[in-house]
Amino acid sequence: MNKQLNIFRGGIIPYPIKRYGYYPLDNDKILEVIPTNLLTGTGSAINSYNCLSNFMAQLDPSPKDIIEIGTFMGLGSALLASYGQTIFTFDIVYRNSYHIWKELEVEDRINCFCGDQVFIDAIINDLRNNPKFNFNFAFIDGMHKVENVRHDFDLVKFCGRVLFHDCNIPEIQQFVIGELGGTIINLDTDEPAKFGYWKL
Repeated sequence: MNKQLNIFRGGIIPYPIKRYGYYPLDNDKILEVIPTNLLTGTGSAINSYNCLSNFMAQLDPSPKDIIEIGTFMGLGSALLASYGQTIFTFDIVYRNSYHIWKELEVEDRINCFCGDQVFIDAIINDLRNNPKFNFNFAFIDGMHKVENVRHDFDLVKFCGRVLFHDCNIPEIQQFVIGELGGTIINLDTDEPAKFGYWKL
């Protein structure tokens, strides 16, 4: 029987990084370094559009410590890390993205955790109560069932600002707009995957 192990990659960084905010990434900068065949499929928030980087660039105040649920290939994690001081990213499936983060020069601010939901919940709850961090942004791009999105939101809403990917899925859009009173930030674009945004 092949049992999924809880895995941690990265290092907890509870102090400012000298390079904090010096090299904000966008899709073009990522694609200069990363082969485009990594962008196959529709799962990544990094694609031929620059919605995520445009949003992060105008975010005020700038993100400091970030929580991401749904690491996937790690490209979105890299982009988020380039705007923040440190990022904690979580997934139920482990993929080795460290080489991507190193190439993009953000590996020293990414903390990557992989495990089941109980493990992820415990780590995020510990982070919430850790006075060394100032979490002021979260990105949810995990399981695409509304019950999972609701659970993830309840975990990270303490960050005060939450961005959701894949709000083109009707039940997720209804949750973000109808239940939370959030907005779709790229409704007027032809990008198929919509981003929803909620802030306290």
